[in-house]
Formats: sequence, structure tokens, C-alpha cells
Amino acid sequence: MHSAVIGSSRVAILAVLLGSCAGQSADTASTASTPLPLAGQESTTFTTAPVSTCRSDALPALADDASDQTTLVVDGGGVAVTTYLVGEEWRLRFELLTTVPTGEGLDLLLGQAEPFMPIRPVGDADVNGDGRVEVFVAVGSGAYSDLIGLWTVGECSFERVTVAGSPALFPLGGSASAIAGYRCHAGAFEVIEATSGDGERFAGEVLAFSLAGADLIEIGRESIEGPLAEVAALASAGC
Repeated sequence: MHSAVIGSSRVAILAVLLGSCAGQSADTASTASTPLPLAGQESTTFTTAPVSTCRSDALPALADDASDQTTLVVDGGGVAVTTYLVGEEWRLRFELLTTVPTGEGLDLLLGQAEPFMPIRPVGDADVNGDGRVEVFVAVGSGAYSDLIGLWTVGECSFERVTVAGSPALFPLGGSASAIAGYRCHAGAFEVIEATSGDGERFAGEVLAFSLAGADLIEIGRESIEGPLAEVAALASAGC
């Protein structure tokens, strides 16, 4: 159960990795930023979303000055996920489309606006096969990647997924010297990060997590090493 957005985003990311990385020299790679921290670290900008049951009445309409709105319908058409900007604040809205009356949900503050932050929902998947959809939201950007947060959507609840008690946050993207991404594989959620000194061969780690409720629990890690195309394909597999 996932939207077409994830698949198309993954194809685009893989194309960018193979195209832009191949076209940059080792000198360019040497100036690239080191990889971003793995999933356990919280963004300094964005706040944790609370566990929330649905409102007893419909959500209010978006403010007249709302801008930069992006909406993704997930969970088989049951939930609309919207990010939007009001003044200097980014907000995230979950709205149930199948309840009677429709329009119940949650509207919460993500954080203060900063330049070049591509805030938007990017896809959804049932990460652990429990029947609850998880929503992937780009909540910021790093030197070479988007920063992705994860929310789990229950029957009438919306909860930020955490790692070791902190909101899960992981990079997705690449440069001439770094690749990062995630995939759902063999019942686990895996975060992949790798770096390169020459832009041709990459080495790094795959961290595997199980998702229990809204908690990611590390269950293993392994080293990876290989050519750009192989590691980029692994990091862009998605869920």
C-alpha cells in the first residue's frame, strides 16, 4: 500500500545520483560535506508531533495566507497529508477523507521556515505489514540530501516515529562523495549511508530496524562496499 510518488521519486533520485555523480571529478567530491547523522538524531528546527486522536469537529480551512501547499493522498485514499507555509512557519496537516463527517484530523506546527527547505510529503508505505500506513515527509535539507521524517497513521491517530526516544530523521539523496537512502527489505526498515573518496566506489553501512508501533528498534547493521551504480540502487530501493 503505497503511493506512486515514492516509486517516481526513487527513479528520479537514482538518475540524479548516476548522472550528477558520474559527471563530477574527485576534486569536487573532496569538497562535499561528510554524511549526515543516521536516523536517531532530531532536527534542530522541527518539533515532535504528538500522538493525537481526531478532532470531534472538522479541521478549519487553511488560512488565507497559506502558501507552498503540497498534498499527498495516502492509505488507499483515506488520508490527505498536506504541508504548507503560513508566514514563517511550516505546518503539517493530516485529514481523514473516509470518516463521516469528513475533515477530522490533526494540524500541527513543524517548525520555522528556512531558505531552501523542501518541506513536502514524499510517499507512504506499510513499513512493517501491520495494516497501518507510515507517511514519509521531507522536513528539511542537508548538504546533499533531503531529511525525511516518518509518521504512522492509525484509525484516528497520527504519531511521529522515533528512534531511541528521538524523532526518526534520515537523509535521502547523494553527491559525488556520499549516498544515503532507505528501503523496506525482508520485514525490516533499512537506512543506507555510504561515502567515496574517488566518486567511483562507495563504502558505508546498512542499519536495519524493526518498527514496533511508532518505535524503530535497531536489529542489525552490516558494512557495504561497491561501485556507484550498485550502492545507489540499494539506497534508492524505497518501500
